[in-house]
Amino acid sequence: MYGLTVIDVLSFTVGVLGLLTSVLIGWQIYQAVYIERIVKRKIERKIKEYDVVIEKKLAAQQAELLTAMMTVTLNSGDYNMTLLMASYIPLQIERANALSESNLRTEIEKIEKAISRANECGFQLSEHPLQRLIETYEPYSKHSSVRAFLSVLRQLQKSQSRNA
Repeated sequence: MYGLTVIDVLSFTVGVLGLLTSVLIGWQIYQAVYIERIVKRKIERKIKEYDVVIEKKLAAQQAELLTAMMTVTLNSGDYNMTLLMASYIPLQIERANALSESNLRTEIEKIEKAISRANECGFQLSEHPLQRLIETYEPYSKHSSVRAFLSVLRQLQKSQSRNA
């Protein structure tokens, strides 16, 4: 009654092999999509890392450019422009992730040099560059050199306003 013929056995075998083939092809497709997602994530992560590196290098270059421009304006006697340019440097240093006491101190020394040169020449600094410097360096007042520098700027600002 339930006699299996060769054709039945072969049909069953072909069916099982077809099912296994379908499962294996499906598994390969799944793996290809999964690997593609992994590769895509890794590429996106690397792009973000490179963007951060490029941003830091760009900020460092901009800080160097501002410093060079400060030197030119200082040598030409445009002290107000020198101080205005100096107000942008802390932001560039921070963007370059190089914000430290020593870097800030270096920039402050350059600004103090410009202010002392202006005083030696009897040049009257305008209110705007001094106020801009105070506003720019205020967020970094946790550094001791910045606190000292801010007090000097405020005193200079007061003496400038009395003389005006």
